[in-house]
Amino acid sequence: MPKKKKLPQTYITIILDSSGSMQSCLSDTISSFNDTIQKTIKDSVKDAKSETHVSFVTFSNDTKIHFFNEDPSKLVPLTTENYIPDGMTALYDAVGTVITKLGKETDLEDKNNAYMIIIITDGAENASKEWTSKAVSQKIKSLKRKRWTFAYLGSGHDLSEVQKSMDLDLGNVANYNASSGVAIRHAYHQTSEAVSNYLVGRARGVDHTSHFFNDEDEIRDMTEEDQEDHIKGE
Repeated sequence: MPKKKKLPQTYITIILDSSGSMQSCLSDTISSFNDTIQKTIKDSVKDAKSETHVSFVTFSNDTKIHFFNEDPSKLVPLTTENYIPDGMTALYDAVGTVITKLGKETDLEDKNNAYMIIIITDGAENASKEWTSKAVSQKIKSLKRKRWTFAYLGSGHDLSEVQKSMDLDLGNVANYNASSGVAIRHAYHQTSEAVSNYLVGRARGVDHTSHFFNDEDEIRDMTEEDQEDHIKGE
């Protein structure tokens, strides 16, 4: 009897800002996160021809791992009890922690594995102790060649600078307005659609995307000034 082919393994990690500034958009963040991203992941994996593992991490001064490499069915809703914004924005430490933990718990050399890291924040890095911009950038640059996708949804800071400093693909960076409930819901809906499309692609063997949010080829045809305006949402 022929050996059953192993399903593609997809590791999705959501890294959500829980610094104090997120308190101003707490209810919209919780409802949008629950109604779009979590629902999309649960629904998409039902028909996906791949095995999906989900991790959820929040960060402020420190990184908090809520669950790691779990079955999507075990996702639990965000509430005001398990999501309490406070403190500053140690973004680099959160990204570094996730990369390190995935490296320890999965086989990074297995070509059947692909990794999607989604970062959502309303502010720039200002509190990391273990990881620097250079260290994160170098790590992301090396991992993008090994079936990793890093997506960044940000508000209230210069995303063109973030894109360059973290070596993110142009099409994987998107701006949103954290002061508007409508804008937050739209941004999370956009993200959930992108996750769904990524999972559909995984069923076809796609292991990386450089246009999670936008068409990167179209963006590259823009002038540098236009690229920065596009990332800023202007």
